[in-house]
Amino acid sequence: EHGSPPHLVGKVVPTASEELTPPPPLPYAGRRALDARACFVLQSDSRAYVWCGPEADDAHTEAAWCLARQLTTYESVHDLPIAVSQDASEPPEFLDALDAVAAPGDRQESWSARHTRVAAYDADYASSSSIVVS
Repeated sequence: EHGSPPHLVGKVVPTASEELTPPPPLPYAGRRALDARACFVLQSDSRAYVWCGPEADDAHTEAAWCLARQLTTYESVHDLPIAVSQDASEPPEFLDALDAVAAPGDRQESWSARHTRVAAYDADYASSSSIVVS
C-alpha cells in the first residue's frame, strides 16, 4: 500500500512462568473515548472495526483503514475490517467490544458520539501538523 512495505510492531510475550493478567482500563476507553474529529480502529478477537467520526478528515480516515488492513495481514484478525457508522446505529458487536475495554462505571447504554469532542484530544487537533500515511 502506498508503495511502502508494511511495518510490524514488536510485542512483549509473557513466558510460561508469568501469569497473564488483563491490563488496567485506559483512562479514555470505551464509548466515551470516541471523538467526532477522529478515527478509531478497534481490534476484537477476530475482527477489526473502523469508526470515523463525522468530522474526521481524509488523512485520518485513510490512516485508520491502512492500520485495519495491516491487522488483517499480520495479526489474528481473519475477517475483513468492518466500517462502523456514526449515525447511532453502531452494531452491537462493536459496542460490546468497546464496553469490554471500558471501566465498569464508563459503560453507557444510551450514547452517541455524533458530535462528541473529548477535551483531552483538543491539543492534538490544535496542531497544524498533518498525518503521513506510508
